[in-house]
Amino acid sequence: MKLSAIVPATNAPPTLARCVAAIDRARDASDEVIVVTEPALAPQALARNDGAKRACGDVLVFVDADVEVHDDALGRLRAAFAADPG
Repeated sequence: MKLSAIVPATNAPPTLARCVAAIDRARDASDEVIVVTEPALAPQALARNDGAKRACGDVLVFVDADVEVHDDALGRLRAAFAADPG
């Protein structure tokens, strides 16, 4: 199962680098990270939708740019879907 982590970051948040680094630690090699930075100051919903349109994963995971996910976060999501695919 491929996950697509989508990070809306149109307001150039200072926490973005830490957010993406945390996702990189948590993800599998096949997962993708999509950071939406344009258009500047776009509403979060628009940025999320733009990221979703570009995503190739089986499951979309939205992570706000001021969040640092735990190292096991994406693995736990993957396990939950594997345990109950319905």
